Amino acid sequence: MAGDAHAGTPQGLGKCTSCGKFYPIRNKPDGSLWPIGTGGECRCGGTDFEAALQH
Repeated sequence: MAGDAHAGTPQGLGKCTSCGKFYPIRNKPDGSLWPIGTGGECRCGGTDFEAALQH
């Protein structure tokens, strides 16, 4: 799955903008963040994430 923004090695840490929960993230080609291992959304249902720490 190399190059797949939905899996693989985390590129940083992201925070859900709805509830503040942190997830390992990857950068998607469109510039948005994808929380690894979640199917794209937070447990609260939020789908927007902001970078908290990036490599």
